[in-house]
Amino acid sequence: MLMKSSFLQLCLLLILLAGPTSADPEDIGWDDLEKGPPEVLKQRAEKARDAMVRLSVYETDKQENFIRAFRGFFISDDGLALFPLYPVCLEKELVFNVADATQKKGYNSLPDPVVLALFPEAGTALLKFDHRPGKHLRLAEEKVPLGSWVSIVTSAEASDPVMGPVMMHREGGSNWTGEYKRQPESLPILYTIAAPGIPGAKGIYIQGDPVINPKGEVVAAFKGSTNLGDVIYRNAAPLHGFTRHVADAVAGNKKSKVPLTREMNPLDPAIFDP
Repeated sequence: MLMKSSFLQLCLLLILLAGPTSADPEDIGWDDLEKGPPEVLKQRAEKARDAMVRLSVYETDKQENFIRAFRGFFISDDGLALFPLYPVCLEKELVFNVADATQKKGYNSLPDPVVLALFPEAGTALLKFDHRPGKHLRLAEEKVPLGSWVSIVTSAEASDPVMGPVMMHREGGSNWTGEYKRQPESLPILYTIAAPGIPGAKGIYIQGDPVINPKGEVVAAFKGSTNLGDVIYRNAAPLHGFTRHVADAVAGNKKSKVPLTREMNPLDPAIFDP
């Protein structure tokens, strides 16, 4: 484990090396950063696991079958869920499973959902299941301040959730316009989270994992990691303020089956391939 001072120094180095899209070091809440993650954050992350859904994509490459894994999470008690946009756009066999609390490491299959909306700038799709989850997560309304601690929620089969501070609001992603532009222009495209590297932790994070704040609210969805030695920088697409977009999509009541066909979806899934 890194000493606290070394970790803070590496966080600062990230900001200085990132260039003009990074945050000004003076904007960082260094006092909160130095205190470390609140104890309640880990507790919230562990409880949030019950709201997650596993998505398996069955593909064939060179006559070999393989499975790609993604994750999403419920955001309402009537089956609304947010998922990575990429697998939803593939014309492949999709299988959705929810953790079964009655079985250790067990999963139950879910009926195929319908797609209510796509949010390309966040790489996210809103799905509706005919299922009432035992647990769902709230979406945050406020942007995460720089230096604030968050946790990327992993499955119950993984190790303890890794917590880290949001160090940058980075620019990036696709510049979508027209009817598919759902995300407010004021939102940053990516959060960059600094977290100590942990031996044996490779592969525990999957695209679509929710990123939560100490209140247990979802602030972003995990997209991928960059390993730079002792510190791993994890990128996540912000989802704060999405409550309004979800409400608009539900009111619009436009439903499409999964997986989306090319006729129903003009987006190239390769753009969103993790």
